[in-house]
Amino acid sequence: RLSHARRRALSALVWLRLGVADGEPIQSLPVECSGDDANCVATRCCKEGGFKCYQKNETFAKCKASCTLGLDLDDPLAERTPWSCKILEEPKGPWRPGLRATHFWDCNGAGCDSTTLSPWIKKKYIYAPQYAPLDPHEHGGAEYGEKMWLTGAASDTLAELLGTDASCCGKDTDSGACGRCVLVRNPTAIEAEWTAVVMKKSRCPPESNQCEAGKLHMDIAVPGYDVLTESTANVCGSSKRADTYLSALESSTCGQWYKEEGTNTKTNCDCSKLVGGTAEQRAMRQGCEIFTSWGWTSGDPTLEYQVVECPKAFEAYVQEAFTKKGVKSLSKHAWHLWILGVVVLLCAAGVVCNWVMQVKEERKRQACEQERLRRKRRKQKQQANGKRASVSSASDSDIDSTSSSD
Repeated sequence: RLSHARRRALSALVWLRLGVADGEPIQSLPVECSGDDANCVATRCCKEGGFKCYQKNETFAKCKASCTLGLDLDDPLAERTPWSCKILEEPKGPWRPGLRATHFWDCNGAGCDSTTLSPWIKKKYIYAPQYAPLDPHEHGGAEYGEKMWLTGAASDTLAELLGTDASCCGKDTDSGACGRCVLVRNPTAIEAEWTAVVMKKSRCPPESNQCEAGKLHMDIAVPGYDVLTESTANVCGSSKRADTYLSALESSTCGQWYKEEGTNTKTNCDCSKLVGGTAEQRAMRQGCEIFTSWGWTSGDPTLEYQVVECPKAFEAYVQEAFTKKGVKSLSKHAWHLWILGVVVLLCAAGVVCNWVMQVKEERKRQACEQERLRRKRRKQKQQANGKRASVSSASDSDIDSTSSSD
């Protein structure tokens, strides 16, 4: 009988060969197998040699040496429910089955950002527009051939499988694995061959539908795809938050696409209904378009997945999106343009003011020159009048002298 370590090594070799042969990514991270008392429904493998992962029901399985079909009297009385005793085995290739997925966009802050805000201000606790679906080619290229980068809320069972928090992307006090990624594909999508990298940025709590204990679930964040009838935390457009960039109605534009006449997201979602006035709104509308192009044919498909390292460019982009002051604006270039515009206006105002001053000075100079000329002409006129008066006086004197001689 092969030891656990030997089996894991051979399994990894098979995965590697399958990856090369089938064109699959070979960077999958190994999943740590479950201990004796842990739920192995997600890992599907056991640490202890000779133990197998026996399923009790859909959400619970346990590593045991043997299994009693039906009721097991060794179970605690409160947990004494029938065992199916189905043996859960690790997949033969890199793809693991059973990840249920849905979609949302409730504008509420990501759980992994809850400890980043400092000081804590509820109005600033918003899901960053940068967390909307991204095209990897706009950020340096795909790592595994994936078509898109996504963020989402993971169930506790999935988070446990992914491990501890990454250093890049926050921390959630209620669950781990912030900043950890899975590579997924949707066998029922129109673009079934497409893959996507999904990063855990929030928690899907056990009280939420499909996120109960023992269930592998990822709720993918897509602007316009919130389901208001099921959403437990939609704050889009709420006065309790700062700018959420979308109203509640806009956040659910395509939320119930699966109830329309078409058969998939491509035919049933019109992302142009999302506003695009700001850089943040345009990013969300583009994210809606990227996800829609995948062509989901079900609102809650079961995905195949691999645990992978998050692409470094994806980590860097997400890391910069939310700071201790809240969402980092995507419109910083607009501020630069605004400042440039103000500078241009001030310069133009300075030129105008200078021109006005020059005009005033010129008019003043002309007025002074005209006044000088008037005074000169007045003086000349006075001088001319004085000469005429002198001549007239002299003539009168001559006349008087002549009259006296006579």
